[in-house]
Amino acid sequence: MHTHEVALRMDLSIYANQNDLLVAPRPLTAIAGRIQFEKGLPAMEPEKLKILISATDTDLSTTVRPIAVRADRSFEAANLSLATYKFTVTDASGTPLLLEESAFNLAQGLSGPLTLNVKGITPTLKATASPSATVLAILGGNSQTYSGQPTTLRLPPGDHALIAFEDLDSSLLTDPAIIEKLRPLAAKVSLNASDNKTLDVPTLSFAQLEKLTQPR
Repeated sequence: MHTHEVALRMDLSIYANQNDLLVAPRPLTAIAGRIQFEKGLPAMEPEKLKILISATDTDLSTTVRPIAVRADRSFEAANLSLATYKFTVTDASGTPLLLEESAFNLAQGLSGPLTLNVKGITPTLKATASPSATVLAILGGNSQTYSGQPTTLRLPPGDHALIAFEDLDSSLLTDPAIIEKLRPLAAKVSLNASDNKTLDVPTLSFAQLEKLTQPR
């Protein structure tokens, strides 16, 4: 049975308000892990992979830690605070890999070596629009905009709707009613793991957008 060693070093956390200053020790831990690939994935050289770790806890600064992967697909990370971290694994070209699970809470402890199960490569979508387009948007629960185009996007597997604009007040994309008006005009694409697709995205002029968003 594998266990995780807690380092003897202590990280000092400082909390302050108007009247008090508290310096509290934060224990540090080291972890050992291994990368595992699902069957059918393209061959990858483990030593060309990189692992990035970022803290998701609000009381920690988000520090990205690059970790090397050994030829036997094992890795180690030291001096980590007992917190929740998001793990990102990239291939030799820097493309993120899809993980079965990417977030781990080290404060709760781990029963053995941490395993990062790679399910595939993040899909790539090259989106092109009219030369007059200045903003490209992905419509969804948390709509995102990208300046300029053509734009190469790395999106999670699933169904996506994209539309481009000659001009756009991005606050419009926080309005669900506007999103629903835009969705029928958007280009649709379905992405699976490891896909590499190209999509022509329709461009909405400022006049069209203004007419669409005016109250009736």
